[in-house]
Amino acid sequence: MFNAAFFGGLFFVLLSCFLLYKKLEAKRLLTECQLWPSTKGTMTTSEASKYDAKSTRWDFMAVYEYEVDGQAFKNSVVTLYTISNKDEAQSLAKKYPLGKEVKVYYNPRKPQQSLLEKGNGNRKPNSEIHFAIIGIVIGALVMTAGYLGWFNS
Repeated sequence: MFNAAFFGGLFFVLLSCFLLYKKLEAKRLLTECQLWPSTKGTMTTSEASKYDAKSTRWDFMAVYEYEVDGQAFKNSVVTLYTISNKDEAQSLAKKYPLGKEVKVYYNPRKPQQSLLEKGNGNRKPNSEIHFAIIGIVIGALVMTAGYLGWFNS
């Protein structure tokens, strides 16, 4: 009944549910940010760099300051998607150089939540959601098989 396959499947279901929740939350934020107002800000850090010496992944490190209703904020969120390649990181570094005045989109309910680029960077918005759902189904099948003893010798 309750064997390693059951608990392995349960773990997979729970992990996939967590991923699904995070991706649905990100999708909601992606939709919601389209309606955020903007304000002017200033870039205080701007650098495209390799993630680490052994990696092929690149990051765009940014910090910008902005004001909403007289209150000062500082943030480092540029996009709602991950920057991972050299061309993309260097392109953002050129677009947002140190000291440049930039348009900052902020959440009117939580002005400390902001970004510089709306949208998903031409990513497939539902692929990770589909992956999580498939994980839930596979985990549930493994749980069921484990419960029914299909993996017992």
